[in-house]
Amino acid sequence: LGDGPETFMAYVQPDVTTFYRDIDPPASKAVTPKYNGMAGMFINMSNEPVRLFWEASIGGARSLIDVQDRFSAGGTATFPTHSFIFTPAEDESKVLARFTVGLKANDNV
Repeated sequence: LGDGPETFMAYVQPDVTTFYRDIDPPASKAVTPKYNGMAGMFINMSNEPVRLFWEASIGGARSLIDVQDRFSAGGTATFPTHSFIFTPAEDESKVLARFTVGLKANDNV
C-alpha cells in the first residue's frame, strides 16, 4: 500500500489451555459466558452525597450498592426489571430517584 515495509498490531488469542499454569484446564476450548446481563451506570449529578440501593421489588427490601460522593458515578451488573433508588446519604427513608432497568437501551434514559 505504501513505499516500504508496513507493520500493524494484531492480537492472536492463545490456546485456552495456556491460561492455566498450576491446575489442569477445565476445558480445552473457549466457551461463551452464561452471563447475558448488562452493566448499569448511575451518576450522582447533585452537590450532595447519595446512597444507591438495589430493590428486590419496587418499595421492597433493599441492598446497598454504593455510597456516591457528589458529582460521581458508580455501577453494577444488572438485568432488565431490576429496580434501583438513590437516597440522601443521611436519610435512607427518603427516595430521591427510582430507576427500573428496561429491556432495550432506549428504555433506560
